[in-house]
Formats: sequence, structure tokens, C-alpha cells
Amino acid sequence: MNTSALKVCATIIGLAVIGLYAGPWVFAGRDAELNPQAQSAFLAGTADLKKGDIQGAVTAFQEVVKIDKAFGPAYLNLGLAYNELRQFERAIPSFTKALELDPRLEGAALFLGIDYYKTGAPEKAVGPLQKALALTPNDSDAHLWLGKAYLAQDRYQEAIPHLEIASKADPKDIGLQYDLTQAHLLLSDQMTTRIYNENPHTYWPHLLRAQAYNIQGKLDLALIEYNQVVKMSPDIPGVHEALGEIYSKKRDFTSAEAEFHKELDLNPYDFAVVCSLGDILIETGKTTDAIPALERASAHKPSLGCARYELGRAWFRQGQYEKAEGHLEAATALNPAYAPAYVLLGQCYAKLGKSEKAQAAFQKSRALDQEHLERIQQKVIPGEQSTEQLNPQ
Repeated sequence: MNTSALKVCATIIGLAVIGLYAGPWVFAGRDAELNPQAQSAFLAGTADLKKGDIQGAVTAFQEVVKIDKAFGPAYLNLGLAYNELRQFERAIPSFTKALELDPRLEGAALFLGIDYYKTGAPEKAVGPLQKALALTPNDSDAHLWLGKAYLAQDRYQEAIPHLEIASKADPKDIGLQYDLTQAHLLLSDQMTTRIYNENPHTYWPHLLRAQAYNIQGKLDLALIEYNQVVKMSPDIPGVHEALGEIYSKKRDFTSAEAEFHKELDLNPYDFAVVCSLGDILIETGKTTDAIPALERASAHKPSLGCARYELGRAWFRQGQYEKAEGHLEAATALNPAYAPAYVLLGQCYAKLGKSEKAQAAFQKSRALDQEHLERIQQKVIPGEQSTEQLNPQ
């Protein structure tokens, strides 16, 4: 929740508390405590809060607590008035006193915690905010500020559950999403550092950092960490594949090809890597080299849609349209939602003189993805798509 929304919330909660305690059913057992002068001042402060006369409210509630030092709601609303004036250090004693007099005042606990946080004391904020949640477990504001208090103390693992609850309550709050994402990233870095400090000669910290950098799109940093993993332990499954994917994104196809080969040396049956290698080989004009591995993968696992698509690309590049046709038809049957396969199948049908089938394939691709239609209209033979978006399953 943003600051302005919190201020609105503060006022609403404050007025709700006023209404609760101003009713005759509450005052019935406390008339002796609240004399007419104090009651008049309290009601005046209530009216001032409603109309936005915050200084007038402060004066009225100060008069109430001078007359009746045991009336907790007056201290609570005095604190809320100080908050509206952004006098948080003055509000803290008022909220503290309100809680001492009446531990059931959830609003006092909530805003005491918030004010401790705002005045640079997140460690002091935790207790009151936990108290607020004990009174009202579903209060998303209390979860938000408790999460922020933990985050400010580098207690990321404790912060995350509370920030997630607050995020679900207000999913459009970008600042809150930032806090939650930051907590996850900092927790990952904290745990990675701990692993490294406890095991300085293991590859795990480098692998974790590499994966984090890769997710964040920091490809150069990911390459450094992945290569450090390879240096320390060259046979870790998946590392050469990750390196190949990064090199492919950077258009360094020579390095990508080498890494995919290394991965397949470790696990020849990793068919997703076979598809990735086939894509690189076709992209670099080595279709003859791509076909045998893709055919073996397809024979071993006929349901492998990416292998059938890449075989269709390879045979199409070699002008073997009849061979390409069968593989592309299989690819569209295995993954009916993959528009690029329909684009290439349509081109294949056109080359074979099957105009009606070509038109149907192009219409299917148009229905799946308007962008592919635009490419068909702009070029006689659009560039084929890679298998990056094709589920290898």
C-alpha cells in the first residue's frame, strides 16, 4: 500500500475506533472516568478529525488526557492526529500509552509499529506489529509493515511470508511487488554467501549466482559464474546446456554448439539439448550435421515435437520438401498451438503445389498468431522460427 493510501487508512481506522468508544454502550460503565468536560473535548476532537482540522484535534485530545489519564482511545486518536501532522516521534508515546491502558486497541499496536519503522527503528516495530496481527490476523497493513520491518533488518526469510500476504491483498502495488522481489533476491544472495563461507571450495555458490544472473538477464555475469562451475566440476548436468543457451542468446553459435555437444557427451539422451543443438546447426547452415542426431532423437521418442519440427526445418533448407512435409505435419499434431510450425508447413505445401493445404496452414497460423501473418505478407519465404518457444515435451 502506498503512503497516501496508508494515511487514508489511518484516518479511517482512527475514526472507527472513535465510533466504537463514543457509543453509549461503552461509556455506560465508565461515566465516572469520563466527566462531561472530557467527553465534550473528546467529541470535539472527533469532529475536528472528521473535518480535517488536525491541529484542533490535537488540542482537544490533549485536553482529554489531561482530564482523564486512563482513557486509552484518547491517546490512540491523539497519536493518529500527530501522524497526520507527520510528527511520528510525538505519536509514539501516545500509541504506547493507549496500549498500556487497553491492549485490545489493534490500531494503537499497528501505528506504533509503523511509526517505529518510519523513525528508523525497525527492530522496535516488530513487537507492536506482531501484537496487531495477534488481534487481527488478516490485517494486510500489519503484514506489510511487519514484512518491511524484517526486510530492514536483513531478516529476509521472515519478511517474505508477510510481504506475500500483503501482495495478494494489493497485487497492483508496484512498490510492494518491488519489496517482495527484493526480499527474495536478497535472501538468495544471503544464502549463497552463507554456503560459500561454510564451503569455500564448492561450486554451489557459483551455480546459484549463475542461475540468478541468468534469470535477471545478466548474461555476462552468468557466463562468468557458469564457467567457474565448469572449472571446479566440469561434469555437472545442465551447466553446459545453460552455457549453450546463453551463447545462443548472444548469437555466439560456435560456442553454443560446443557447449551443447559437451552436454550431450554427459547425457546423450537429453533430447531437449538435441533439439537446441539441431536449431544451432540449422541456423549456421549445418543441416547435414543436424539431421542424424534429430532422427535418432525422433526415433527414440516419437512424441518429441521439437525434433520433428527441427527435422522439418532441416529438410526444408535442403529442398527436400516431401521429407519436410511429414515431419512438420507430425510437429503440428504434437503441438497444435505452435504457430511457426504451421507457417513452415504452409510454405512446404506451397512448394509441393498443394495450394489448398498451404492456405489452410497459413490460416491456422494466422489464428494462432497475427504476427506470423504479417511476416508471411512481407516475405515470400519468412525466416523459420527456432525451437526456443517449442515445448520439448
